[in-house]
This record gives sequence, structure tokens and C-alpha cells, in this order.
Amino acid sequence: MLQALGLLCDAARNHEKVSLTLKGNKGSRSRSSSPWFQFDECFKESLKKMCSEILKVLESSSNNSLKVTAFSALEVLAERFPSNSSIFGSCLGSITSCITSHNSTVTSSCLRTTAAFINVLGPKALIELRNLMDNLMKSSHIVLSKDLEPKANAVSSASNEPHFVSVLVTLEAVVDKLGGFLTEDLNNIMELMVLRPEYVSGIDAKVESRAHGLRKLLAEKVPVRLSKNKYCLMVVL
Repeated sequence: MLQALGLLCDAARNHEKVSLTLKGNKGSRSRSSSPWFQFDECFKESLKKMCSEILKVLESSSNNSLKVTAFSALEVLAERFPSNSSIFGSCLGSITSCITSHNSTVTSSCLRTTAAFINVLGPKALIELRNLMDNLMKSSHIVLSKDLEPKANAVSSASNEPHFVSVLVTLEAVVDKLGGFLTEDLNNIMELMVLRPEYVSGIDAKVESRAHGLRKLLAEKVPVRLSKNKYCLMVVL
């Protein structure tokens, strides 16, 4: 199963490369014998079944490597075939429930897949916003609390860098696509971005860059009237 999902990811990624080649060739038609180009009802049904089978892997497997690959497959499918939003919409709930995994690598992969789905679904993802934000904040607090333990040091913070980046990637998607619906979550997001040293200390360049981008996005996408925490909002602005 692990190898099959890996091959699926490669095939979907290669689809984009082929598409770009065809678009760049003015003398050729945008047609191909590849099944990835046959976006008819049969293809949609196959894609739906494929996503369903991948979700079964996530729900039943205890193999973390397999789960990470399954999330990667879903992420690639969402990025390559965004027009099939109804299919991905039915998967989002199952994905967001995995955010609180005890394995940080699984959690990071889950968050990135969640971000990809939100970018595809836009406002259609609103139905899962409450569950998503609850799990994202819960997961973040667990990781951040570990960094506050006596044994915590720069090494432990560095080891959590993929998680911090994945949180920021997901929040970027949420703020960009659902910024006007964040009344209940805005304070938590801003406190994370303004008051948590992991996101403002500059220890990690990737985290610092992402956090800076998210703070700018908050100022652009979220109406000021939604904020109850005026101090945090002033700092963001």
C-alpha cells in the first residue's frame, strides 16, 4: 500500500508537468492519451473512490509512514485536480480529525493536506472550520507546552520546526479563504502570532518568514471589527 500511494503521488505530480508542456506547445492540441486528462464522470467517480480508499487507510492503519504518504497523496490530488471540490469537501472532516495525532510528523502532514483542501474548497470548508480550529489550537498547545518543559532547549524547538511551519501554512489558508468567518478564533490566532516566542523570536528563518507573511495576511483579510483583542490587532497592524 505504501508503494502504491507513492506511485500515485508521482503520477499526479507528473500530470502537472505534462500539462505545462502541453500549454507551452502552441502547435499542439491540449489532448493526451493519459487517463489524467479524461475529466469525465468516470474520472470523477474514480477520483472519489480513490480518495475514499485513502481515507480508509488513515482511519485503520497504525503505520505512521503509511499515514504520512496517504496525506501526501490527498494533498497532491487536491492541488492537481481542484475543480473536483465536492469530492474533497466530503473528505475534509476525516482529515481534520487527525490533526491531534500524537506523532508530530503525521500532524504536520495532516495540516498541510488540510491547507491544500481549504485552498480548493474556499467558503465550502466553512462547515469544518470549528473542528479544524479546535484541533489545530489543541495540537499547537501540546507542542508548545513540551518546549516549556525543563529539558526543553533550542534543539527541541528546532525539531518542532516542521510543525510550526505546517501550522502557519494551514492558518494562511484559513485566513485567506475564511478570514471573514474567524470571529471565535481570531484572538487565539493573533496571540499565537504575536505573543508566542516560537513564532516571533527569529530562531528559525522558515518559521519567521511564514509568521511575518501570516501577520500581514491577517491585516489584509480580517475585518478590524471582528477583533476583541485590540492590543494584538494593533501589534499585527
